[in-house]
Amino acid sequence: MAAVLLIGRPSALLFQNLVTNQAIVPGLSNVIRWQSHWHVVRQSWPFFQNDFAGRIANRVMQTSNALRESVVSSIRAVWYIAIYGLSALALMAAADWRLAIPTVLWFAGYVFFLRHFVPRMRDLAEASSELRALLIRANGAAFTPG
Repeated sequence: MAAVLLIGRPSALLFQNLVTNQAIVPGLSNVIRWQSHWHVVRQSWPFFQNDFAGRIANRVMQTSNALRESVVSSIRAVWYIAIYGLSALALMAAADWRLAIPTVLWFAGYVFFLRHFVPRMRDLAEASSELRALLIRANGAAFTPG
């Protein structure tokens, strides 16, 4: 346990921080900003007339940070589940294989809930986004000078 506590855990945290802060964070925001910029540049003239310029620029700048944070949070969640779950499974199985059964059941339940609820959340988020876009478009049309 001393080796796990003094070497294993710090090594796992170091690897996670290296992947996050050296591989993902520096480049991902800029890549997303450039992709968003090129998407906005290819829009037609009425696209810009129906919206405020500052709002479009703000969305381009904020989308990259939000998407980067989502990716980092997802990697962190998967990393913690894998490391702590597999470590607990290995320790329990080393003591007695029957102690590993609750951990295996927890993994199975977790996978079931992910497969069941994530597609529903995706569909609800898409519907909510579409309704929000319609509301913004309707309110924007009411407040544009004309």
